[in-house]
Amino acid sequence: LQRELAALGFFPDSKINGVYGPLTEASVLRYQLDRKIISSVSDTGAGYVGPSTLRFLRLDQRNILYRLVRAQGWKAL
Repeated sequence: LQRELAALGFFPDSKINGVYGPLTEASVLRYQLDRKIISSVSDTGAGYVGPSTLRFLRLDQRNILYRLVRAQGWKAL
């Protein structure tokens, strides 16, 4: 999760540690607000990863890989 958020610019690379702490929760919250998964910090599920957030993360990951392959070809993978 932290790696995915870092790849999208929502989590600092140097802080990746695999722990779902306050920094990860804040990063998830920023991601959710940015992608309009939630509309405010008081929404149900704000800061936590559920089905909608996972779906958006997977879509973002797929788009990153698609752009990479389009730019560099299959050898990029």
